Amino acid sequence: MWRWGDGPRVLLAHGWGSCAGRLTPFIPRLVARGFSVTAFDAPGHGDSPGRFSSLPDFVDAVTRVAFAVRPAAVLGHSMGAAAAALALHAGVRARAAVLIAPPADPGAYTLRFARWLGLSESAAAVMRRRLERRYAATLEAYRLIEQPPGVPILILHDRGDTRVPIADGRALSEAWPGARLVETHGLGHHRILRSPALIRRASNFLAEQILEPRRAVARILKPSMTVPSRALALHGP
Repeated sequence: MWRWGDGPRVLLAHGWGSCAGRLTPFIPRLVARGFSVTAFDAPGHGDSPGRFSSLPDFVDAVTRVAFAVRPAAVLGHSMGAAAAALALHAGVRARAAVLIAPPADPGAYTLRFARWLGLSESAAAVMRRRLERRYAATLEAYRLIEQPPGVPILILHDRGDTRVPIADGRALSEAWPGARLVETHGLGHHRILRSPALIRRASNFLAEQILEPRRAVARILKPSMTVPSRALALHGP
């Protein structure tokens, strides 16, 4: 894990085939707004050990890191966004999340993967059964639409994303109560992570959800200014 800054913590979760460094463009802005940031490499990615990984492994990693650092918010991209949403639904405590290009039905991507490899239908079915046996759960158990995270959500998704179609972001924004969707154009699946406007939008959303309520409470709880005794004598009973 890597950590920056002081203040309420934002946990970053990268996507498949990526690493923590992919999300570093968000760090300066978040730290400047008053957050601390934690990033990590998922199993089998970046500097983390292992030869195998999967969505269940990503969910487990997000859950374990969140238990260690107690984030106020989570920001995830692609499979990291799916893992963050599922971890929040399962009980990871946070107060808001930004999900960038989240896949609505990650299990469906096994079929796309099989097509990319040119596997036959029977081979794809064997792959699916082995995955479900390995993780003791059906792939349908990882559908995000039926598992709202239960916190305020900002979804950022590009209309031209060829890895995770914009239809996925739209479906989640419609299915999850209170979720906001911001659609972009021309940023694709990866350039969206380097857009200054989107980075600013994400940090502003988290500040709105996390920092501003804290400051409002602090103002309410601030001790009242002591009234001088002379004023009491002039205006009191």
